Amino acid sequence: MNGLVGKRAELVFVLICIILFFSFGPSFAVIFWCTLGAFLLLMRRIPWDKVPVLKRIVVAGGMLFLVSFLMIEFLVISEYDCAEGDRQKVDYVIVLGAGLRGDQVSNTLKHRLDTSLSYLQSNPNVPVLLSGGQGPGETRTEAAAMKEYLLRKGLDSERITMEDRSTSTEENLAFSKVILSEKGIQAPSILLVTSDFHMFRSKMISKAHGFTTLGLSSPTPALVRINYMLREYFAVINTALRLSMLEN
Repeated sequence: MNGLVGKRAELVFVLICIILFFSFGPSFAVIFWCTLGAFLLLMRRIPWDKVPVLKRIVVAGGMLFLVSFLMIEFLVISEYDCAEGDRQKVDYVIVLGAGLRGDQVSNTLKHRLDTSLSYLQSNPNVPVLLSGGQGPGETRTEAAAMKEYLLRKGLDSERITMEDRSTSTEENLAFSKVILSEKGIQAPSILLVTSDFHMFRSKMISKAHGFTTLGLSSPTPALVRINYMLREYFAVINTALRLSMLEN
């Protein structure tokens, strides 16, 4: 009887995963939850009484994951609403790119641009650097699409500088640092504009590149944020390891 119930549970799980893939595509959240579910179903098949050492290892690993997940998500959430420092005393605003839909800005990128525009309109003496190269499925660089969007909103083109080679957050900030250095700004103070879920990791990287960094977070719809928050857990760990290796 228990075996029959277990097989039904596995069938239901497979059907749920198929529905999720067809409904939302292979997003990080879908892959994560389906992988986790498959792992838990696999754990049910193990005769734990015969392998007590393995049981202790799995439990310890699960606790480590849970604690680290909660700690990192707390740090990510802590940067949702950045209110530190005097934002009027910065050398540049840097807006980090996000994906395009063909040649048009995505909703995530639109939120970032609208957030930066509100600040730029209130602080007309601060220039802006738009950072983003051309990714898969994009017909032009993110920086070019971002500039066009801000120009349509009435921003003066003379205030805009583009960084159009980067394909990651680390490249966004590394290449932006080079551009600002070429302008004679050796120890730049920046206002970094990116999505709320992305701010913590972006500030980690910007400080590693020598920026004095203040943050201005753009909002993210709740359903989309769930996917990104899960992804940020692994991205923060990867970034922390990479930065520690560079320091050593």
